[in-house]
Amino acid sequence: MQGRLRLLLFLRLFMRSFAFAYSLSLTVMYNFWIFGKLPGFAWVSYVVVMAAWELLMGVAGDRLPLGPLLTAYLALAIPLEFPSVFLGGIYLQTALLFLPWALLWYGSLLLLAVIREND
Repeated sequence: MQGRLRLLLFLRLFMRSFAFAYSLSLTVMYNFWIFGKLPGFAWVSYVVVMAAWELLMGVAGDRLPLGPLLTAYLALAIPLEFPSVFLGGIYLQTALLFLPWALLWYGSLLLLAVIREND
């Protein structure tokens, strides 16, 4: 069970990094082009389902490599996601779109880190 859980989490990490690296290599990430190709409810549904899955598996598994995962996600977020919002100028409209997205995208891991810290 523990090995499968780690495999699923690292597979998810690979999928996230590939999705952002691929769009970045096409130089379309900075305009949120990739997010416009699918309906918004599909992206939000995917993120909510994955967050719920992480929380359920994290609580059930009781031993997650949260330190390395959070470090890897942060290392991905800084160069691949934040420049698209903040380097082009901070616009309230863009920040209001991006910050809830980032909270949904990384919030489950942060919540798991808090839960594990309290144990």
